[in-house]
Formats: sequence, structure tokens, C-alpha cells
Amino acid sequence: MNTSKVDTYTEYLRSKYGNVKIQNIGKDQQSLDKIGKGMSGNDVVIAPNILEQMANDPKKAAYYECKIDDFFNATPRLKASFAAQGLDYQPCGVVVHEKSS
Repeated sequence: MNTSKVDTYTEYLRSKYGNVKIQNIGKDQQSLDKIGKGMSGNDVVIAPNILEQMANDPKKAAYYECKIDDFFNATPRLKASFAAQGLDYQPCGVVVHEKSS
């Protein structure tokens, strides 16, 4: 693993998204609920193996960043849509799991 490349890329992601955590999160509801309780709506959690792929493969980086951007870009629209129905949309953030593709 090229640590300096991963570290540099992690800092880039933090400058772009803010709160970026590097950790594996299970896909089960209990794991998602647990991490969700500690998120503030604009958090990004990326599995270490995916971060390494992103740091070393510009196409992978673009793919995942696009997915993350899509989530954050949709948030205002979803908040408005939910509000129109009398609901409150409270996103936690984005989790990129270790076996994502």
C-alpha cells in the first residue's frame, strides 16, 4: 500500500467533503444504525480498501466521487420533496462499503 498516496488523497477528500472517516462498516441494519447516529448529514465513511483503490486509480476515484456528489446534490431536492409531504428528511451521510463497486 502506498501510504503517502493514500494520505494525500484522503486529505483531498477531506478538503472536498469535510468529515471523512476511513473504516469498514457492516451492511447490516445494526451497523448502519450505529454509524448513522454519529453522523451529521455531510459525513463520508469509506472502507480502507476502497480508499486505496481510489487513491491509485483515477477512474475508481471519479466513479466513487460521482456517487458521493450525487448523494449530496440530491439532498436539497429530497428535503424539499419530503417537506411538501409534511415529512422531515434527515440524511446521515454516505458510506462506501468494502465490497462496493
